[in-house]
Amino acid sequence: MNPPAAVLAAITTAISVRPASWLHVVAGHTHAHKWIVELPDGRSAFVKAGTEASARAQIEREASTLESVAAPYMPALYGAASVDEWSVLVLEDLSRAQWPPPYPDRGAALLETVMQVGATASPHGLRRRPEGRLLGTYWQRIAADPEPVLAHGLFSAAWLEEAQPVLDAAESLARLAGDDLLHDDVWASNVCYTGRGAILIDWASASIGDRRIDLAYALLSIRSSDTTPPTIDFPDEAAYAALLAGANAYQAAQPVDDSIQYHSVLRAGWLHDLGYALDWVSELLQLPPPRRR
Repeated sequence: MNPPAAVLAAITTAISVRPASWLHVVAGHTHAHKWIVELPDGRSAFVKAGTEASARAQIEREASTLESVAAPYMPALYGAASVDEWSVLVLEDLSRAQWPPPYPDRGAALLETVMQVGATASPHGLRRRPEGRLLGTYWQRIAADPEPVLAHGLFSAAWLEEAQPVLDAAESLARLAGDDLLHDDVWASNVCYTGRGAILIDWASASIGDRRIDLAYALLSIRSSDTTPPTIDFPDEAAYAALLAGANAYQAAQPVDDSIQYHSVLRAGWLHDLGYALDWVSELLQLPPPRRR
């Protein structure tokens, strides 16, 4: 797929030079199109472009965050522009970086990066994680309607009956609101290793909340690649492990939002991570192992 004329015009506006060539790539779960473009001076760049409303909104949010923070753990922002119905983001090309899995250092660089993210001053305009849980914990919602979750076969009704009160009590201790910068979408496909450390891509979901959310997702990403992460200081680890297990179990049983492409791939990822999250939280809370397919 070649870039439409409006996309080429937006790239040229964003970086003051027209690409010499381009290669369409398929990546991620949104409706945005992606290209790796070659520039006349021999450099390459990664382009993300969208015309669908949710894709445009995500691109514009990501551009704003990258511009406001501009940290080494982010891809370098070359420019952004909108032409006609297209919003376009031009970024550092990281295609030659090392992409897990496997994590070459048991995930140590990723853990260091999420700690740096949490210590960064939050830019204005990001959504805040709300105080409390208006809909209850994930484990409360699962208990109220267990059949869609049980249908995945990763644990039995008997195991859920025994474990749910413990998991709910643990998840209730996980604090979501806070004043920390969050990437809020940490998983293996959003992580790459470069000479300057682990870089997180796809910042459209960035928010303000408790930094332990990113830390928990980083640990689960490492665990779900069959790697034992380094030992770290993680207050209330069991609470966040229960949160992630509940989130993956619940989300995998729900209809996927229309802003997402490749629904089956995303659901398979949730179920893959759920198995590892269940093992993790069961070990921390000394629960019996869940039944596994």
